[in-house]
Amino acid sequence: MGLAMMVGRCWRHVLATVPGYAPIPEVVTALIGVRDLDPLEADDLANSAITKLRVEDIRTKGVARAFEPFLEKLAREVDQVYLHIDVDVHDPADAPANFYNAPGGLRADEVREAIALIGQRIRIAGGGIGSYDPSYDPDGKTAEIAVGVLESLIAASQVVR
Repeated sequence: MGLAMMVGRCWRHVLATVPGYAPIPEVVTALIGVRDLDPLEADDLANSAITKLRVEDIRTKGVARAFEPFLEKLAREVDQVYLHIDVDVHDPADAPANFYNAPGGLRADEVREAIALIGQRIRIAGGGIGSYDPSYDPDGKTAEIAVGVLESLIAASQVVR
């Protein structure tokens, strides 16, 4: 729902009360690590201009080849990006993030490589992490991975082009 709100697909009346809110164009938006969509989500995404990078595409092609078409398009359209990473994009075997964490997610190295690739092509203006419930992470594995994601975001945002 957060992504649907950001691109102006829902809660328009509420978002209209937020000073300065403007929807992000779908054509410069990507949902990365897609898997386990409910039928309504899948239908909504299929009828959108949002780029979908499925886990199986990333695994088959590799991170760089899977991302390249979107990054080329993005670099023509924008000068900077904001990256939001839900930690449940990771496979729960590696990073148990929350109740919704579906199996078959990305590995930490794939997420970090994706962040680095984006930073090499487009200035990262900001980023954030979400969807973490520490009660699902008793060993701190997800917290450790989240720190690595933040380190990658910081490093990629400092790339000089």
